[in-house]
Amino acid sequence: IQNLSQAFFQQSVEQKNTVKKPDTKTMRGYSAFASESLSWNTEIKTPRDLNESFVIGPLKSQGRTDRSPENIWPAFNESFKTVWENYYSEMENISANLLDIFSDCLNIPYDFFIKNTSQHTSLMRARFYPLMTSPPEVNQFRVGPHTDFGSFSITLEQTGTKRMDFFNTERKNWVPVAPIEGHFILNLGDLFARLTNDFWKAPVRRVVALDDGSKQLSVIFLHSFNHDTLVKSFDSFATSSYPSKYPPVTTAEHIALKMKPGLNY
Repeated sequence: IQNLSQAFFQQSVEQKNTVKKPDTKTMRGYSAFASESLSWNTEIKTPRDLNESFVIGPLKSQGRTDRSPENIWPAFNESFKTVWENYYSEMENISANLLDIFSDCLNIPYDFFIKNTSQHTSLMRARFYPLMTSPPEVNQFRVGPHTDFGSFSITLEQTGTKRMDFFNTERKNWVPVAPIEGHFILNLGDLFARLTNDFWKAPVRRVVALDDGSKQLSVIFLHSFNHDTLVKSFDSFATSSYPSKYPPVTTAEHIALKMKPGLNY
């Protein structure tokens, strides 16, 4: 998937725009270089992020009740669609296994996750970081500081890079995460922070803009629950002496709250 995704981003702008994202609210297709900023939904406002991306959603739309849009596929390579769909399916399998483990860790019946992922709204995105032709602006990033909107993310990073940072809330500093060959980076998102009343926090992460003369690619599976899943703190994590920090909200409502005009998650 990395090789085919790299090949897609090497196509001309005109070719990539044949699968251009239809509008700001439809998370499908190609988003041009510097057309977004993930920090727009935070208190930290940064210039547009120095990346371009391609995104798909659930593979099966028939019978779904969330009105998921259809995926958009480039025609430059006949294997692209198959490889991406196969990788997405494998991420679904890994996610199901992770949720089984999480249910044991949190002492939550696994049925909760089965019921609330029957029509999950997970996205898969490739982010490409092309060569930098000029220095970044002040506070400009490859990907601005943000928390993941959904339940968790599974990221495949190219090795040999130290671009992704996570904020250590105890030490108040940024910690680089170097990818390891054959391993993924697992990151918890907002929905699990809400479910566990911040017992499991959603860390802030970013991708710094290093002028190191290299092109890099990330493939991220952004797991999320059903659109209509009511996300509220589990009873075991919200008590009268430690009330929930978050009001109940559906997955769709949470995403809408986090979205801003021009944001492309």
